[in-house]
Amino acid sequence: MRILLLLMNEQGAVDERTYRALLAVREELPMRQRPTPAEVREIARRQALLLRADRAAAVRGLAIIFAAPKDRAMAEAVLRKAAEMVGFRIDPSPRGPLARLLSPEEEAAGVA
Repeated sequence: MRILLLLMNEQGAVDERTYRALLAVREELPMRQRPTPAEVREIARRQALLLRADRAAAVRGLAIIFAAPKDRAMAEAVLRKAAEMVGFRIDPSPRGPLARLLSPEEEAAGVA
């Protein structure tokens, strides 16, 4: 959810379109792992607070959470599908925002 907040709104805020995308992500989860809509709102609120408190650390954490290639691929697929459902296009290129969020160290190494 943190990635989606960053992709759809640079400040990590939740507007109506972002919330619909979060609910779309929820629908992609297996039933046993699917949070309720109230839980989605609470998770989004906490993630938005984290992004406002320490955006750099929150972004670094994404690379750790999605370090395994299969986790990363799953996250990318779900995010693209959720974004498409609300009319938001995610740049799939290696230099696009999703790639940069999932690999901030690689981006920094390329800049140096």
